[in-house]
Amino acid sequence: MTASSLINRVRALLDEKGLSQASFARKIDVSPQTLSAWLSGRNRPGVDEVERMCAALQVSPSWLITGRADDPVHQSLVSADWVSIPLMDVKASCGNGRELSNAAVVQMIQVNRPWVSRHCGDANPRALNIIGVSGDSMSPTLEDGDFVILDTSVNSVYTDSIFAFIFSDELFIKRIQRVGKSLNIISDNHLYQTYTLSPPDIESGFKILGRVVTTCLVRKI
Repeated sequence: MTASSLINRVRALLDEKGLSQASFARKIDVSPQTLSAWLSGRNRPGVDEVERMCAALQVSPSWLITGRADDPVHQSLVSADWVSIPLMDVKASCGNGRELSNAAVVQMIQVNRPWVSRHCGDANPRALNIIGVSGDSMSPTLEDGDFVILDTSVNSVYTDSIFAFIFSDELFIKRIQRVGKSLNIISDNHLYQTYTLSPPDIESGFKILGRVVTTCLVRKI
């Protein structure tokens, strides 16, 4: 990553959103002179400033830094009072599976720290992602059209819980129960049968994306 490529993406987003430099400087709590120095290449923003720019521009740090949005897991932004959680452009199937396409950040959803502590428990606040739910196999726990928050720092089944995972290039949300070295994939809707992934299944084409910690209400504007 070069500073110039990051700044070029910032410039493009300011143009796209119709934000003036003065307005953007106020949003990220820096002086217009400081922002001008960054945009002209005379100085470089620090990590905290980049995080504030990401929150203000509603993009992920990985995209702003690298220009790539092909990783389905993006970091949330954490401050003393707020957590900005990436809403991903992807739905996980609670039915028979959906293919996982390249996932981009739709927007950053800002919630206050007390809400995160209350609803997300011991989840890593820097590793939260929001994805949509499709299908009825996890009903009544999760309904078609719900949104869930994932703790993407969890990448193994260490306890029985609900997880988002990829299997055979498809994305699912299911309850997973470890039985020895195998995994039972369980639907809360009893119309769907439980199935078991053997160790060879797990080693080929199975990946935990995160543990579902709570549902949330998302209103796109």
